[in-house]
Amino acid sequence: MTLKRSASVKFNSRGISTAKKNAIFDVILTLTKSGTRLEVIIVGSKILIGIWKNSNRTELIVGGKTARSYDPLSGEVLWELLVPGHYNIPCPVAENDYLYLGNAPYRDNPGSFFCIKAGAEGDITPAEGESTSPWVAWSNLDAALGSPSPLLYEGLIYLVSSRGGTVTCMDASSGDQVYQEKIEGVAGTWASPWVYEDQIYTTDEKGVTRIFKAGKTFELMGENRLDDKFWSSVAITKDAYLMKGTERLYCLGY
Repeated sequence: MTLKRSASVKFNSRGISTAKKNAIFDVILTLTKSGTRLEVIIVGSKILIGIWKNSNRTELIVGGKTARSYDPLSGEVLWELLVPGHYNIPCPVAENDYLYLGNAPYRDNPGSFFCIKAGAEGDITPAEGESTSPWVAWSNLDAALGSPSPLLYEGLIYLVSSRGGTVTCMDASSGDQVYQEKIEGVAGTWASPWVYEDQIYTTDEKGVTRIFKAGKTFELMGENRLDDKFWSSVAITKDAYLMKGTERLYCLGY
């Protein structure tokens, strides 16, 4: 599939520049209601929360150095998990009764990635030296997780590194690595990957979108270029991609 630029409008880059400059900072707002705590972790302009609807209940998931799940109606803490790593930038993903979350690395502080089972209660952190607990199906304390959020598709998880062009594919059920490949020439990557018709797309900050085949074997399919700088993830409609560069907002039909 080839992306074609069908429309563009001028975009003021000021907000993007500000977001980049302050891409990582710790702001924690603590709201109290009936003695319970709700934390909203803000990284740049991103609020790292999500709703997880599983077979047991609906949960409000909040990431951080300690990830927590809340009852969205009462604010009650359902479970919490100590999450190693430096940056709480990638958002969690979920499918049915499994939630996947982690933190990105920085220098000598490696990233981490966890698979959490539905129905968890209390402190679910694995004991020291262990990779599982009654509610943690598997974990990886040296995960190749970067700023882009993980992509979960057809039983596989795809991780794209922030720098270096590394793509890691993992088995979602076991956490085992399926492959790890390096794409040459990739610039810094902050936008999250997406999938369309069994092809995975990832855009670096220089406006180059690489396309590779979904599945257990890595195969680079091609690339497209836009002359702009990109730090934001794509927004997808039923027939177009919206991509926000520092100079323009692009609408790409497919």
